[in-house]
Amino acid sequence: MCMVAITSQVIIPILILISIVGLSFAYVGSISNSSSPSFPPNQSQPWLGIISAVEVGPQLSKEIELEEASGLLVLQVAPGGPADKAGIKGGNSLKVIDGVELPVGGDIITRIDGSDIRSLDDVSSQLRDKQVGDIIEFTLTRANGDTQSVDATIEARPA
Repeated sequence: MCMVAITSQVIIPILILISIVGLSFAYVGSISNSSSPSFPPNQSQPWLGIISAVEVGPQLSKEIELEEASGLLVLQVAPGGPADKAGIKGGNSLKVIDGVELPVGGDIITRIDGSDIRSLDDVSSQLRDKQVGDIIEFTLTRANGDTQSVDATIEARPA
């Protein structure tokens, strides 16, 4: 797995896409964007606490036996972070998929605030204008196939 650390003064929540062996991985974090508005000095950087996720495409869908190839499989959440507090689960077992070991068994994000999530771009567009204190509704497909909606409150990124 790849660790990414980025610091900046102007920050927006987005996804960084990393391609490894045909699978699209996402580091859910924040990066600088010169076209984004500056946060006032007293405003904190928004944070959801989803550390890593992978876009569910046809190959991954087949490997983990899903009916539909869409959504975002959560691989890891930060303990005590907003996603964890909302009950969003990361992977709990490892599986080798196309030569890459992935934590599977986590939740699949299928909708955010009522909008379908079919790609990383969909997630990025849903999170683009969110700020600390905003509440986001996630629709999840659990590892057992059940669908559930949970609310997560965006928090300030820990120092």
